Amino acid sequence: MQTLATVGYGHWYPQTFYGHVVTTIEIMSGVFLLAVMTGLIFVRFSRPTARIVFSKSVVIAPLNGRPTLMLRVGNQRQQSMVEAEFRIMFNRDEPLLEGGDFRHFYNLKLQFDRSPRSPLR
Repeated sequence: MQTLATVGYGHWYPQTFYGHVVTTIEIMSGVFLLAVMTGLIFVRFSRPTARIVFSKSVVIAPLNGRPTLMLRVGNQRQQSMVEAEFRIMFNRDEPLLEGGDFRHFYNLKLQFDRSPRSPLR
């Protein structure tokens, strides 16, 4: 186990069976802890960030005879986006019967809500 883990005891190594057991447990827990810490650090610092730009104006125009909200979305990253999903929510304050207002959120139905591949800018 010490050779496999490349611990590097040199001429110093455990002499008894129990010494080998303790060394093996320490090596296995050290390798496991190193793998967990490496994974946690990688997850923390490798989060992708979206760099998306939206059009400055939003247009409501007829499409197939129905008024339709239209906007443009662009990609500012150096790589293409794959499997991008879109969702637009509309919110407004509506009066309650008991008095006061309550903010309601509505998902708007989109013509297409995912793009298999978004090109570069």
